[in-house]
Amino acid sequence: MAVKNGKKTEYKRDPRTGRFIRGTAPGPGRPRGRKDFWSNFQTAVEAIAKDLKTKKDPEQICIEIVKRGIIEALKGKYRFWCNLMDRLFGKPKITIESNEEREKLEKLEEIAEAIKKIAEK
Repeated sequence: MAVKNGKKTEYKRDPRTGRFIRGTAPGPGRPRGRKDFWSNFQTAVEAIAKDLKTKKDPEQICIEIVKRGIIEALKGKYRFWCNLMDRLFGKPKITIESNEEREKLEKLEEIAEAIKKIAEK
């Protein structure tokens, strides 16, 4: 649900695929022709290789950037490495599990086992 002009609107989806039905999508999406981070990263590396007039190809420069990120991370400076990995692969899913949740799950498992034993009799 979204709010438009103070009113709640529901976007219709195809029940089989889960995709929005034509004409009911919530927004225009990514504009055509816009590049993602990886494309911009590769373009920047190629420009650096050309500007520095090195004999290194862009792949070697990418490898050096990754090496530098790992070296800095080993020194305890993770910001560059984390930002690069988050941009390339997305942020990792973080789950926080409390002791209460763990205890509830254990109790549910015990109940499920008890039900199985009763069902077997």
